[in-house]
Amino acid sequence: MNTKPNRTKLRRSGFTLVEIIASFSILAIVMVVIAQTTTWCFHERHRNSNVFLGNQAGINILEEARSTPWEKLDEKWAEMVQDTRRYKSLPPGSVITVKVMPSKEFKLIKDVEVVVRWDFGRSFDPKECTLTSSIAPRSIALQGEK
Repeated sequence: MNTKPNRTKLRRSGFTLVEIIASFSILAIVMVVIAQTTTWCFHERHRNSNVFLGNQAGINILEEARSTPWEKLDEKWAEMVQDTRRYKSLPPGSVITVKVMPSKEFKLIKDVEVVVRWDFGRSFDPKECTLTSSIAPRSIALQGEK
């Protein structure tokens, strides 16, 4: 009787070295794609946050202009609302510029322009938000002027 095991029947099942290297290569490529996508998502979130905060500051200033008496909308008021310390959530290095100009078409209307700029982020990111509003006195119908 033969007590030696048959060598052809005892082939070990498993992965070859080539299969393991190929699977690790595919795994590495997938991990790089996931890391790039995650980095891109964080950058976009940060960029959108800057734009949102800049727009919010501009909207707040325009709302303040609408609630201010028309006679008091002047350069002195514009200088007062440009203070960035009032908006602590703005990106670092932000600058607010407010201009109050008489309308070119109607003498009882003032145009208020708010520009919020920041220097934070990549070079191709938006770096400013510009909002404009035209404001008339509340009693324009009683004034009888165009």
